[in-house]
Amino acid sequence: FFPIDFNGAFGAAHRAHSSIVGVKLDQRAAGYLMKKELDYFGRVLENSERPFLAILDMAFTFLMEKENMKIGKSLFDTKRSKSIQQILDEAKAKNVEIYLPVGFIVAHDIKSTETKEATKENVVAEQTKQNTITIIDGGDTATVRAKFGFVDQMSHVSTGGGASLELLEGKDLPGVTGLSDKLLLLIKYFLLSSLRSSIHSFYC
Repeated sequence: FFPIDFNGAFGAAHRAHSSIVGVKLDQRAAGYLMKKELDYFGRVLENSERPFLAILDMAFTFLMEKENMKIGKSLFDTKRSKSIQQILDEAKAKNVEIYLPVGFIVAHDIKSTETKEATKENVVAEQTKQNTITIIDGGDTATVRAKFGFVDQMSHVSTGGGASLELLEGKDLPGVTGLSDKLLLLIKYFLLSSLRSSIHSFYC
């Protein structure tokens, strides 16, 4: 009997919950899903392949902070909103464009016909066909892609909304730093050190 804790929950890796960091076995390894996420983000950010397109589910937070736009009951990330001006300033200093939506379709939920109409012109899939690396973070953006069958048309659709954002921010993820798998830890730290030395174009 050789007890090993396998953690495949990348979507919860940014939370220091007991199920994530409370198992104190000597061997704590990444499950298949966790490894896939870390391998993909590591490959993209480590090599900085271009062109590179990332869709992050924070458009309304950016628009409210940048343009004081009324967003109704749409999601607003109060915590990360404090960093938006810094992100915009750094992007401008490095001549990096951050593109925000210019049009919207109002829908009752992500399963509605209005949502399907809004996603029928799959620009991201077209970019993928042109050898652009396309990444979609978790949350509603990924849910919509899965709902209407677009997942296979992207380079990578992450299962972690908050986890992928914090990883891209350069933060430690408790679910990753708690692993005893040294190889994955090296990948993770090399990924973050590479990220801190460069800024990428994110399409919100």
